[in-house]
Amino acid sequence: MAQLTLFDSGGIDTLDLSAWRTAYCGAEPVHPETIRRFTERFTCKGFKANAFYPVYGLAEFTLAASFPEPEAPTHLDRVERKLFETEGVAKPVTSDNSLETVEWVSVGGGMPGHGVRVVDSEGNQKEERLVGEIELSGPSVMLGYYRDPEATAETIRDGWLRTGDLGYMADGNLFVTGATPKAGTTSPDARMICSSRAATTSIRRTWSVRLHRSKACARVAA
Repeated sequence: MAQLTLFDSGGIDTLDLSAWRTAYCGAEPVHPETIRRFTERFTCKGFKANAFYPVYGLAEFTLAASFPEPEAPTHLDRVERKLFETEGVAKPVTSDNSLETVEWVSVGGGMPGHGVRVVDSEGNQKEERLVGEIELSGPSVMLGYYRDPEATAETIRDGWLRTGDLGYMADGNLFVTGATPKAGTTSPDARMICSSRAATTSIRRTWSVRLHRSKACARVAA
């Protein structure tokens, strides 16, 4: 797991982070140790632990998919490592032995008017604490990939967007744990049309564009 290890300390003496209310973090997955180390490093400069805001989103969903409650403490879930890695079961434990456990960060629940669920390969919803593919539904789901009906049909199933990301639900919270083996292999250079009022979407590799009035957002291969 990649971790933040370097920081240019020049000018840190004058750094004031006390006004920083929300620090979005949308990595997939978000690493608990990164949150701990950043908080420990910058608490003395006014950074508040509850400013961290782990979230989940993707361009095909007009970005925002699941958010936690604003300014709530980061919710970590420590589970048994062996059972998780072999069976895909997120059994909570109290042990702090890193060799026997693994921690995951909650990215909250679905946005109002939208759905978040975890399913098996056939699209059947899984019970809580069982790892599967994350699917999303609602008005933010893209209309489809531009001029690629096959990729669209494979990605949108019965109104649900197949994200290609793995995770599990627990007490209404989504925990993103990785990606399916096929993630990123379907139509990698596809152009995409999204049902959106106004959105900021990342453009693959090097640049981004903000769309203000259009109902479509496009991701263009570099």
